[in-house]
Amino acid sequence: MEVNKNNFFWALPGILEDIQKSRFVAIDVEMSGISSTLGHASQKESMQDAYTKAKDAAENFQVLQIGFTFGRFDERSSEYVTRTYSCYVSPLIPKGSFPDGLARHLDRKFSISLKSYEFLRHHKFDFMEALDNGIPYLSREEQKYAHQFFSTKDSNNDNIDLSTLDVASRQFCYYVKERIEAFVGSGCPKGKETIIKNPFGDKLNGLQIRLIHQLLRQNFPGLAAKKILTGPMTGLISIIPADQAENEANTRRRQKSKDAASLSGLQIIFEALSGGSFADAINPDWTSQSPWGSKGRKPDRRHNTEKFDFKKCEAKLKQNRPILVGHNMFYDLAFIYHTFFEPLPEKVDDFLTRIHGLFPRIVDTKFMHMKGKSMMAPRQALHDLHAAYSTQQFPVVRNVKSPGTPAAGPHNAGYDSSSTATLFLKQSYTTFMKSTSLELETQDDSYKPNAWGPQGLGQPSRPAATSSYGADVWGETGGATLLERDEAETKKSLQKWTVLSTNRPTSRFAMPAAPPAVPKPLPQTQAKPAQARSEPMSGEIYSQMEEYIIPPWTHGFWRAYGNKTSVPGIGGVSFV
Repeated sequence: MEVNKNNFFWALPGILEDIQKSRFVAIDVEMSGISSTLGHASQKESMQDAYTKAKDAAENFQVLQIGFTFGRFDERSSEYVTRTYSCYVSPLIPKGSFPDGLARHLDRKFSISLKSYEFLRHHKFDFMEALDNGIPYLSREEQKYAHQFFSTKDSNNDNIDLSTLDVASRQFCYYVKERIEAFVGSGCPKGKETIIKNPFGDKLNGLQIRLIHQLLRQNFPGLAAKKILTGPMTGLISIIPADQAENEANTRRRQKSKDAASLSGLQIIFEALSGGSFADAINPDWTSQSPWGSKGRKPDRRHNTEKFDFKKCEAKLKQNRPILVGHNMFYDLAFIYHTFFEPLPEKVDDFLTRIHGLFPRIVDTKFMHMKGKSMMAPRQALHDLHAAYSTQQFPVVRNVKSPGTPAAGPHNAGYDSSSTATLFLKQSYTTFMKSTSLELETQDDSYKPNAWGPQGLGQPSRPAATSSYGADVWGETGGATLLERDEAETKKSLQKWTVLSTNRPTSRFAMPAAPPAVPKPLPQTQAKPAQARSEPMSGEIYSQMEEYIIPPWTHGFWRAYGNKTSVPGIGGVSFV
């Protein structure tokens, strides 16, 4: 389904419903550029060097399109069902959203690489659609600023030395003072006002407005100025009693805060995916209005908006976050963090740990393909790997398309996220079936972040727990503990599988002793095997019928392949 600024809130309940029901979400990001440096490195780069390049790209270029493909296992049909959303993203703040000038304070730089422009145009990417109809957004950082901006009173508080003004400006001050004194002399009747016009014609300019505010502060503290924004007197100032002005100002600030929330846009989805708070930012009225009105195209609605409980959805997602899947996703994650969360930290270790705090289960299909191979290995690109695995019949993947969804091809973010989802399922299954305990126990030489957590995103810095992966221990919503605190549960589960015996050393990466060569999903009517099952992580969306297809996250398989990505010139990189 294509989602833009016109149908985003209408589609939002369905997207959130897919998130909370999904085992995983595959993402793909299209950017306006991925490199702002010339040439190639003359010597071997460090991990910090590679991150600095990604950080520089995310800070100088923009996200133009994001694809989400949500996947879950359907026990009735013994297949994976996926649903895809392709979302254009616009860095533009809608004109007129903030008459007090917040849009100017949040002004963004838009830049594009000619190489990326030619590449995306070759693949029929519509840049004007992205800019004109893309979904707006405010990052966490920008939302904080917006609410701060709206909670403050008028900013015309700096006094001007009247002796420095020219004759015309001083005459204007006398004119304003006379008008206000006449209004005070009438008793300042409630509900009445006096209008300050520009005696020189046209609207009041910035200097004149500041002088009016200064005169009121110094000589008439019981009165306040209100700028007229509509009608024939637009641009003039109304003088009213201060208590009335304060009430009206508070009402305007509340309304503007709601307007800012409506511009959160795609950030709402990333709050949901990261277990953040988003329900209070959504006005149910926004989601109930069809963008097509009473006529025209009417796609199927899979939910009743009036009954959709955003608070309940938020609470569920705080307990369970789907696996985040991507292909070669290091740059994608850098762009996502900078665009929808906060400014990127200076140090790569801080970045890796913060990403893990937001997304505690990450799978990079390129890393899975490259593990154990040299950087010279062929067919690393998404579409090459997808083509290689697409002939594999198992597991069965069925993509559900919304009515009227236009056809798309490679390098459309929705199409690529769908390809990534299919690749993830088929590649994970194949790798899982072929992997041995010895292979999974092989020393991992991936780059790992340091043993101290960064400050930021509300996470305190604290010492790391002892772990073979140097994982940091976070709070309840942190990432690393989702593996560490379930260690005992994992071992217990593996013993149930009869993989771990009491008379041999415990292996963190033990695999089923004899998994079936070709797993056969069980029909609903067939009795489940007497063999005990592996326990999924607390809160994980997982069907026990999947145990021989994609193992639960507590399984040793994900110790080897989960929470890692590939970085060109560096190799494997661990988030924990």
